[in-house]
Amino acid sequence: MDEVERRIHRSCTRFLSGHQPAPPHETLRALAERPESGEADQYGVGGPVAILEQRVARLLEKPAAIFFAKGMAAQLAVLKLRETEAMNPRVVIHPLSHMDCDEGGMLERVGGLQPIRLGQQRHFSRAQLHSLAERPAAVVLELPLRRAGYLLPDWDELLALAQWCRETGVPLHLDGARLWEAATHYGRAPAEIAALADSVYVSFYKGLGGIGGAAVAASAETVTALGPWRNRLGANLYAAYPMALSALDGLDRNLPRMGEFAARCAELCSRLQRIDNILLNPASPQGNACQILFRAEPADVTAAHLALAHARGVWLFNRIGPSALTDWTMAELVIGTASDHWRMDEGETWIRELNAKLRR
Repeated sequence: MDEVERRIHRSCTRFLSGHQPAPPHETLRALAERPESGEADQYGVGGPVAILEQRVARLLEKPAAIFFAKGMAAQLAVLKLRETEAMNPRVVIHPLSHMDCDEGGMLERVGGLQPIRLGQQRHFSRAQLHSLAERPAAVVLELPLRRAGYLLPDWDELLALAQWCRETGVPLHLDGARLWEAATHYGRAPAEIAALADSVYVSFYKGLGGIGGAAVAASAETVTALGPWRNRLGANLYAAYPMALSALDGLDRNLPRMGEFAARCAELCSRLQRIDNILLNPASPQGNACQILFRAEPADVTAAHLALAHARGVWLFNRIGPSALTDWTMAELVIGTASDHWRMDEGETWIRELNAKLRR
């Protein structure tokens, strides 16, 4: 956001997407009241960090978990470990994945890895893995694939990908930044999805609404080996207890609501399907999020969005940008606790108003 956008955002009182914002002093006051707040960690040892690691390991039914202050450092640590184990820098990723689109070439420029990019607008398949000319050190699967519309592979497709990795002995790593949300779509516990992979990364500030941080769950040997990589990548803070406390709070407050958020997303999208010059990607959301496509240029959608926010005190989308379709612009709809403060007819009306501004 630029300064004008930040000013308009601060003036809004209701939000279509994401979690309801709260002032930092309110957030910190609430975290100080949690029962785990009596002890601080030191460089990730003890205190709320240890409690969080144990809880994540139990939730995902993995032997151990390790906290990281930064998610991409966590995932780069996993991939560097796999490179070292296999003496092979090649890793399979999707070209629309977060680690390829949003981290400034970290895999190559910082990690010295050689990404093998598979897939286009959908997840890559077992057949594409089978056709690889060179064996990779790891396969990375982002669940869901955000830039493809928070898209998930069918369960059978996911099983087939995991089976290929088991049969070939190539470690499967899940980029599960939104694993908690994906579990709702599959109708399965997060642990059942995690069981398919050798390592699983989870985020604490997206669906869970924490202030930051991430974890990797895996075997005890893998988690032990990730410790030095956490230090090398600068992701082990002197004290991380505020992030750990907020993650525990998110697990208590928001994890049980993932199904509710997904149902609200589906209900709103069913209303939007009746509006001309709007498309949904995917046509039916596979969780609490999807893309809404408007028939206009990104600059026009952004201007209309800001005008509506200024006039109505309602902020609709946190990300607006080009789509894969010519002449259409994508806006991300992500349902969270902010939806506690509006009705379905209001959400529909706001999007209709935005769409009408684009037709003038």
